[in-house]
Amino acid sequence: MLKISKAILFCAVFIALFSCSRENILSGLNQYQNTLWTNALSSYNENMTLDAKISWLGNAMKLEQPIESFLPLATQTKDNAFRSCIYFFISDVYWQRNEMSYAVFYMNKIREEDYHVVFNGSPLGCAIGLRIIKLKEYPELRISMYKMLLEKFSDRVDELFLLYELSQLYKEQFDIQSAVQVMEQMVRISAKSRVKDDRIDMKQIQKEINFFYSKKDWIYKDLNKLINNIKYAIDIRSKKRLYSFIPDDFAVRFFDPTIQQWGVRELSIPSRWGRNIRFSPKFAEISTEDEVYLETTGWVFPQLTTWYFYFKRVDYPYDNTINGGWEWKGIYFGSWM
Repeated sequence: MLKISKAILFCAVFIALFSCSRENILSGLNQYQNTLWTNALSSYNENMTLDAKISWLGNAMKLEQPIESFLPLATQTKDNAFRSCIYFFISDVYWQRNEMSYAVFYMNKIREEDYHVVFNGSPLGCAIGLRIIKLKEYPELRISMYKMLLEKFSDRVDELFLLYELSQLYKEQFDIQSAVQVMEQMVRISAKSRVKDDRIDMKQIQKEINFFYSKKDWIYKDLNKLINNIKYAIDIRSKKRLYSFIPDDFAVRFFDPTIQQWGVRELSIPSRWGRNIRFSPKFAEISTEDEVYLETTGWVFPQLTTWYFYFKRVDYPYDNTINGGWEWKGIYFGSWM
């Protein structure tokens, strides 16, 4: 029993000594860190060149002081460019912590006049812009950063792809006019450059530009009205009237996807007019709320006397006058069953 008591007493004394030693070690480390920070502050001189101040800041950052320790210096210094460097350092700490609201707050405190200042190998403006455009929030700020990067640092960024991302951001904000203006810049740059970006479909970009400037008079809010107008054009055998309802991306397809699609000119609809072309009184069962197939018969086309007119609902949220309307998108042959 006495041996057990002595063992317990020994453990208690050992733990107490260890705790005291640990506290002493931590206290000593804190004092050492404080001494280093004090020495660093005393070595700072407001009259140093900006490069010397940036070098000093780089060394001070290694001391792993709380970021709040740098705020008094940012407030007191009369050197605006150095203050911007301090704010970028603070924003970088928050960025690494994934505390984006604080990171953005301090990035916003950096003066635009100091964007050219090189810190950690990169101009402040370039580093800030490339970070902010990656965010999902702050759309207005992101747009301004895209513009800044393209204007001031086009030699440091992928200009064509940044323009593409900016156009998509404008579309997300339903600002189609600004988006198209950016797309037009893309077309000009792409035409001058021999290098193509596989991430960007320039044909689709040109298609969107063309659609924006088109009259869009082939689109109808009322699907039945569109169908009746097409019927009338066929009844009176008016090629001009019929083709006025056909958009540029009109396609002639088979329900069998393995068969190559045609163009409307290859089909030459007027040359296929029969004496009695009939339209089904109801849509085919394959039809949905956004896509409609209408069976038509009586066409003069060997083994393909039945055509399905294909209508699609327009998804264009940038223009309420046509969004949700209908357009005649093509013709299908064969059986959908």
